[in-house]
Amino acid sequence: MKKQLLIPEIAFLLICVGLSGCLEESNETIVTRAKIIGIWYQEDEGEWEFKANGSLLRDYGYGLWEEKWEMNNSYIFITFIDGAIINYSYKLLNDDTTLILESNQYNESYTLTRGQYE
Repeated sequence: MKKQLLIPEIAFLLICVGLSGCLEESNETIVTRAKIIGIWYQEDEGEWEFKANGSLLRDYGYGLWEEKWEMNNSYIFITFIDGAIINYSYKLLNDDTTLILESNQYNESYTLTRGQYE
């Protein structure tokens, strides 16, 4: 009888250990997301504001565009106002003050910096 009770307990333990790896990735994503939230500037182009609620405000000096963004693994997905969804790999550099977004889909990249250009 005790052997039968031990098998479900071992199975539960293995499931918990297996899922603990998923939690580590989630924590890393949460930390990275927190580093990206805020206002970034693209030299001579305008500003991008990544908000915690998933909205992205981009101002190019001739109008404010409200788009959407989300993170998944090592990508940022941006849904533009025309409905196009583009995935960007990203890098945080220089003590998290430079954000580089690169899209292989459209062979484009953006370099964004915290702090305002004058």
